[in-house]
Amino acid sequence: MPSPTIPTTVATGKLANALADAWSVIQPSDAVRAKAMQLVDRYDLRAADGLQLAGALVWCEDLQQGPIFLTADQKLQEAAMLSGFDAKQI
Repeated sequence: MPSPTIPTTVATGKLANALADAWSVIQPSDAVRAKAMQLVDRYDLRAADGLQLAGALVWCEDLQQGPIFLTADQKLQEAAMLSGFDAKQI
């Protein structure tokens, strides 16, 4: 895989900074961990993917209509879609 060019790296950094101003951090509370364990079992996810999806569900208070869930992982995308998100693979 070729290394990114400087303009690509700069653009990626600017996008990351813009996103950082808009995202929320969901701490791995007992409720998030319990939900993650359920998701891991239900969708055969890896632990980190279960935590990511559980955090998203907690963030939107289980009302997935509207939020877009972005992931580079196909299995996580499918689990997010089955959980009600408009999931997109990047």
